[in-house]
Amino acid sequence: MFTHHIVAERDRVRFGEDVFRRRGYSIHYVSLWNLLGNEDKPDIETQNFNAIPNLWKPKTQNEFLDFLDTINPNDFVICQVGLWKESVWLHLAMADRGIKYAIMNMGKFPNLQLCRIHSPRHLGRFFSACTQNTIQLAYRIAAQIRLIRMVGPSYLKLAGPVLEIRGGTYQSPFTYVFPFPWRSRKIDVEGFELMWAKKAAGSKSVPVQRKYAVFVDGGITGLPDHIIWDLAYSEDPEPYFAELRKTFDKIERDHGIPIVIALHPKSSYSETEQQAAFGGRPSFINATPELIKSSEFVLMHCSTAVSIAVAFRKPILFLTSKIVRSVADMHAIAYLAGWFEQDLIDMNGDAIDQPRKIPIPTPTERVYGRFMRNFLKADKVDDRQTWDVVLDAFEEMVNRHQVAAK
Repeated sequence: MFTHHIVAERDRVRFGEDVFRRRGYSIHYVSLWNLLGNEDKPDIETQNFNAIPNLWKPKTQNEFLDFLDTINPNDFVICQVGLWKESVWLHLAMADRGIKYAIMNMGKFPNLQLCRIHSPRHLGRFFSACTQNTIQLAYRIAAQIRLIRMVGPSYLKLAGPVLEIRGGTYQSPFTYVFPFPWRSRKIDVEGFELMWAKKAAGSKSVPVQRKYAVFVDGGITGLPDHIIWDLAYSEDPEPYFAELRKTFDKIERDHGIPIVIALHPKSSYSETEQQAAFGGRPSFINATPELIKSSEFVLMHCSTAVSIAVAFRKPILFLTSKIVRSVADMHAIAYLAGWFEQDLIDMNGDAIDQPRKIPIPTPTERVYGRFMRNFLKADKVDDRQTWDVVLDAFEEMVNRHQVAAK
């Protein structure tokens, strides 16, 4: 497996290490951080996000290219490094060697708004969504053209992945950056979050012994990712946490139910910082699926954990503010809420100061089933373990090629 930066312990579970070993594969995790223009940036770890011991970080391109020369057609390669300026050499090197690889699209997320009208009151949302989507598509077309011009004639040499492992059928236009997208065979499986939800469903762990709502920490203030990727984030956390606490207070008063915190898995708050940030509310790390499963409803900004809430059919409230929207990628909250046909709750808006209760939406099968099909699991997906499905498809392809070669 080729990755951009570190592989953490939870990734070994997501990437099906136990299945590969059971089927006789040896496993090599390769981080290409040092070879993708990041030499001067730290590949940051935190107390809750550490690299596995056997992660290999080649120091030079030649060292890695020598490794590529050892790969044979029976080896299963997962490449989690996308195509951009600093990674073109990698994809050309794999194409030159005829290396067949897979990509994963299993943590899907809306990156366009849902343009549908379900009632007259949604007419304004429909026109707003159409306008924003048009702008997004124009941006993507321009980005695709810039990529092709940058790579030049060699672009047509890029073979692209032979397998696309996907959870859900959603495919945003102009997001497939390789030529000849029809060459990639789509393998429909259950998305990562559905896997976590199934594990939680079978778990007897109950982190909280009373009724509660759960806030999924979005890592608004200074995750490793923000520093690694040089992304915008709120460097002064207190104004954000102040508006968050005020919102929690309001919702707790409205509904007579406490809110607990599912900490971001990469967070590095100290105990003192946790208590101050969330107003002394109980906080838990690496327990998000279990917390969502037993909750009354879920609060969040923008998180792939929304899929776990969908799997358990939990009501969701989407929180935003000027501070939240200033953080990289948090503009996608509007896309996400749109798929649930909901308005955002502005943590500095009138809804927080007025006595009227903030309503809790009722999940419907039409909305949640649609999200499930698009982002988690297509209809009629094989219910076997995800990686058994993938490896069966890969080994069938290898056998077919071997027979054809004879």
